[in-house]
Amino acid sequence: MKAIIISGRSGSGKSSILQVLEDLQYYCIDNLPLKLLPDLQEQLKEQNVPTAISVDARNFSGKKDVDIIEAFKKKHRCPLVYIDADTDSIIKRFKETRRKHPLTDDATSLKEALQADKVLLQPIANLADLKIDTTGMNVKDLRKLVLTQLHDKAENQLSLLFQSFGFKNGVPIDADFVFDVRCLPNPFWEKSLRGLTGLDQGVIDFLSRDQQSMTMIEDIKHFLNKWLSAFKAEQRQYLNVAIGCTGGQHRSVFITEQLARHFQDIHATVSHRHRDL
Repeated sequence: MKAIIISGRSGSGKSSILQVLEDLQYYCIDNLPLKLLPDLQEQLKEQNVPTAISVDARNFSGKKDVDIIEAFKKKHRCPLVYIDADTDSIIKRFKETRRKHPLTDDATSLKEALQADKVLLQPIANLADLKIDTTGMNVKDLRKLVLTQLHDKAENQLSLLFQSFGFKNGVPIDADFVFDVRCLPNPFWEKSLRGLTGLDQGVIDFLSRDQQSMTMIEDIKHFLNKWLSAFKAEQRQYLNVAIGCTGGQHRSVFITEQLARHFQDIHATVSHRHRDL
């Protein structure tokens, strides 16, 4: 049985991911009591249907449930994906949808419930094979990420995600490696380039002519080429490489594009995103 476990704080995007997987013919189960998980595997083992199971604060109660999840993961070699976003983004989503957080009550505010949610689910987050930060993502971005990171990924193949970001908006919570490129020349200070991004030819030409920028790219390539085999040997399924500059508009975008293009030529499952564009 091919299975994926999806977890994360309420409002982080779990339901949206389940909807995408359902469109991809996954049998999706939301809020399954974890004590029923062993029975579920018996019911589904005869069927060749991929299954996605959502676990959140409503159906998680502690150590016994962690043991159940670990046993299920080991038996089916299924990934556990933990979804989260920054607290302000989640609060905004709850206000827009006018939904009630399952941990709120007359004595507990939404912000307090989100903090309690985070503490409660930390043991699951510690088990995660992949962490996804949905801050700033729309449904289209999320669908693309699910396709490249979960659905289309070949068995036993390490999946690489390169993402650009701006330090002024915070470091991505799902990053495995963070490379700081703020030491490179900043196109922002060139008036003709300020309104452009690292996807525009003017910025590409500006940074391609800079020896420091090209050396930075080569050094990151060399580092990853050297260590990817070690991650594969440890049966890691996902690796998230974040490239940060000040605003996430120019340098980090350019370098992310260059790295993604390079590794797409030599690696089967590579995706990229620009968080702050």
